[in-house]
Amino acid sequence: MTASGVDGPPNIQERVTVLTQRDVDLVGQLARRARPRWHQLCTNVPEVVLATLGEAFKDNQALSAAVGVSADEVSLAVAEPALAQLVAAIDLTELTSGR
Repeated sequence: MTASGVDGPPNIQERVTVLTQRDVDLVGQLARRARPRWHQLCTNVPEVVLATLGEAFKDNQALSAAVGVSADEVSLAVAEPALAQLVAAIDLTELTSGR
């Protein structure tokens, strides 16, 4: 039974989180600042797309980068490890034992 005394999901007033006016103002400021950048991403402004992807790729294990934007396509460069490094990393005992 909920606080309202009714079985079932709580009504909307029971689920509302109280926000201060400062919280509301902060959310509004963030939304206003994000809107232009979001529009630039959606319209493929090259500098903004490349910078945003650069941030996103920063923590990737593989070396990668966005290198160009043309219309609605992005060119990416990814450095793959050398074949010798991949082979050295494989546990051959697992492969030969059939596990």
